Amino acid sequence: MRPALRIVTTGWTALSLLLLVAAIGLWARSYWHADRYTRNWPNGTETVQSLRGRLVWSRMEAAGVTAAGTAALRGPPAGFATAPADRELLAGFFAEHPSGFGRLDKADRWGTLATRMAPHWALAAAAALLAAVGLWARRRCAPARPGGCPQCGYDLRATPDRCPECGRAASPIA
Repeated sequence: MRPALRIVTTGWTALSLLLLVAAIGLWARSYWHADRYTRNWPNGTETVQSLRGRLVWSRMEAAGVTAAGTAALRGPPAGFATAPADRELLAGFFAEHPSGFGRLDKADRWGTLATRMAPHWALAAAAALLAAVGLWARRRCAPARPGGCPQCGYDLRATPDRCPECGRAASPIA
């Protein structure tokens, strides 16, 4: 069980550290470039953007579909895109949510719009917390050193009968 748990915690920690580096890199980049990924479907579009220190997710759905089966709503082209950061884009929405977290839901006769916003620092903090937990768990699952106490890890070469640190009796060697 222990080797499998060690492999899982090592993978978890590595992925968390990779996510942390990516979040910090994307955070810094978002002040110079606005990155966007868009996915379109027959009557709507979904967009994830990184701009001005925030991740913004938007989903727009048209109220109806035309007779030809195409949407009345046309969003940006699908796929990845980047552009210089526009300081005015969503400036009012950002001003209303200075903490970086935000939510906007609108519905009218044309369709619905749902927008969620979170700051990059929150993603970086979550990734750092996951990495710290992974490192802690990895250290807890570390095998005991030869000649060390199996409970606390104290060096038992000078006192082989009992651990002076935690008081545990030495286990007999088979």
